[in-house]
Amino acid sequence: MQRANPITYITPQDPPFLICHGDRDPLVPFHQSVLLEAALKRAGVPVLLYTVKGAGHGGFQDPRVAELTREFLDRHLKPSATP
Repeated sequence: MQRANPITYITPQDPPFLICHGDRDPLVPFHQSVLLEAALKRAGVPVLLYTVKGAGHGGFQDPRVAELTREFLDRHLKPSATP
């Protein structure tokens, strides 16, 4: 069903995306994030897909996820220092 697919709603005006997805997710196939990343890139939306090796659906223990999240928020939400 196309209405349930988030790719249907992507526009160049969308905000940046950080996608962290476990490669053993039993609920959402990892490939869905690969498709989402590709669609966002085609639209010119900044996106980073990080594969959490051996992880399932959320609750990630990988310290890189927290690091990437901080970097992403710093880059996209902190006000710029330029006058």
